[in-house]
Amino acid sequence: MDYIPYHPRMRLGQGFNSYTQQTCLQAAVDFPSSTEIDDPHQPRPSQRLVLSHECVTRPSQLARTLNLSAADTIASGGFRGGRFGGVVDEEKFRDADFSFVVTAKVGRGVWPDEKARAVFKPFGRLSSAEFLKIYGDRYISGFESGGELIGIVYVKMIDADDAAVVKAKLHDILATILVKSPEESDMESLSHMANLSISATFAKGAIYEPISQTWALRDLLETITEFFQYAKAADERIHAVVKPYDSLPSFVAASGKPVLPSYSPAIASAMEMLDDFYTFKQLEADARAMQSSIEEYTISEADNHFEASMRGAIDAHKEIRGQMMALVKCVNDLQVKPELASTMALGGRKYNPPAQLRARLPVIQRPPTLPARPSSDGSVYSASSRSRNEVSDNQD
Repeated sequence: MDYIPYHPRMRLGQGFNSYTQQTCLQAAVDFPSSTEIDDPHQPRPSQRLVLSHECVTRPSQLARTLNLSAADTIASGGFRGGRFGGVVDEEKFRDADFSFVVTAKVGRGVWPDEKARAVFKPFGRLSSAEFLKIYGDRYISGFESGGELIGIVYVKMIDADDAAVVKAKLHDILATILVKSPEESDMESLSHMANLSISATFAKGAIYEPISQTWALRDLLETITEFFQYAKAADERIHAVVKPYDSLPSFVAASGKPVLPSYSPAIASAMEMLDDFYTFKQLEADARAMQSSIEEYTISEADNHFEASMRGAIDAHKEIRGQMMALVKCVNDLQVKPELASTMALGGRKYNPPAQLRARLPVIQRPPTLPARPSSDGSVYSASSRSRNEVSDNQD
């Protein structure tokens, strides 16, 4: 059983593809005793605020934390084009040394409850590929209602040596915000060690609406502490609950049903490719930037390097785009044949790793460092050094 961010097109009993997080056949499963309208007279479970936070550095970690499909994120061109496009600031995430994803949720329970009878509705004899295309590999068994706040804290270190301290302070602040306010000294020290920026969104009316105003960390913390009072009356659907078909006795008993491959290895593979996809996006931006200042670049030392010329920069850009398209094809192939994930895990992906392309790109020319020579007081320094007594090992 998984909880997937809700979308208005979702319906109870609808088929669902866990790899793309796209809906499939609308009436894959029937709920004879249920309707699409939640009964307001049903007793509600006790409500409580559930707060979680996660430190992330890679796009795949961000996708997992937000419970997003890597395949759908790649198909959308990145987080900006996806379901949480309003909350994920891609530039800030890329430039940050690390980020914290903070989620505050007040749930009002799942409808219908676990006792609701669900019956699989067969569609004739289908192959595994046909079944996945029509039905998906799961079905929507219910919806969770309530309210949800998602915030992302992007952390850009002033001094990289302080990263561990800043991580620990933020973790402690976020872990204890419901029981105590952060010390002013901690907030002050954070501001001296790192630049923090915030993006956030509320689940409202089945749509995640970004918060447009600029927030400081304290704004986010204060909103979290007040969120229970705000959200306890909310009754929006915030998640769909999806289950595998083989959890249904009627599906297990159906004759002629196909053997469905697991999407789990394919999902893991797509998450890895999401990281490569974002690296390709950065290389593509680098190749475009070279074209406006190519005279500042020289060839790399790699074999088969791109020339440090306008033609070389254009060729690099074309090669990067081609590799990105090959990656997208691999992602699409896994949707149809998830069993290919084992082959791809053994080096069977039909694109070159982005690190190989990066090594071939022209590099910025660095001015030569003059040899160190003794000064009048006997200390050793280089003409390119900013201060005396700076040893040559620390010079570029």
